[in-house]
Amino acid sequence: MTIKEAFVQLGKWIGEGDEELEKLVNKASIQNAWFTPENITTMLSSIQRNYLEANELDSWLGRYPERLPATPAKVALILAGNLPLVGFHDVLCVLISGHHALVKLSEKDDILLPGLLRKMEQWYPPIRERITFVDRIVNFDAVIATGSNQSAANFERYFSRYPNIIRKNRNSVAILTGHERSEDMKNLGNDIFSYFGLGCRNVSKLYVPQRYDFVPLVKELNSFKDVVNHSKYKNNYDYHLASALIGNQNYMSNDCLLLIEEDSIAS
Repeated sequence: MTIKEAFVQLGKWIGEGDEELEKLVNKASIQNAWFTPENITTMLSSIQRNYLEANELDSWLGRYPERLPATPAKVALILAGNLPLVGFHDVLCVLISGHHALVKLSEKDDILLPGLLRKMEQWYPPIRERITFVDRIVNFDAVIATGSNQSAANFERYFSRYPNIIRKNRNSVAILTGHERSEDMKNLGNDIFSYFGLGCRNVSKLYVPQRYDFVPLVKELNSFKDVVNHSKYKNNYDYHLASALIGNQNYMSNDCLLLIEEDSIAS
């Protein structure tokens, strides 16, 4: 079996599911309360569908020469932990291109990836020689690091002598015209509330026309009110609502969303 075939097999295992995978998901959700079983399952399904289908892998890899490096590089990967398995694609890229991954996991997400790779060892034992989980980044040839703007500044100084990809904070915005349909607002709600809004692709800023009528939007987005049943989300919501009240800020709210008029893009 090749490593590509092993990743395809991993995708099949994720798609079929079993007690072993369920235990892995539950363990990760206990370790990090933001990682609900539903959110982990959503991410696993996305990984399986977009990265681990045989035709998707063939289409992606077909754009590049099929040439493995004569000497594999040691690529350090500093992974974020805002979403479950958010660094999976970086690991996939390094391994399937024939290099060795030195992985520094986030303490917020240090269960799922090792669990998936242990499963892959059953089909492709050589993978254990291709990836090393580390606490400190030393003896590497290149680096891919993801973190906050502050940590990215440190990464850029420390890793400037090496080939690198440094990712900073990113935010997503939505531009509304006032002519959105109910379906558009529901899709916007998914972009706001998926993973509790913790991802860089989650919408955190709305741009609207002057005299925009927020009432239909606020009513439509109230259909996502189940998120407040999650204690961490509810505590965060209550804190920012109290801050808006104390600060006499201009805001609107429903049972699950707080809209505050301000210049910043991040929420």
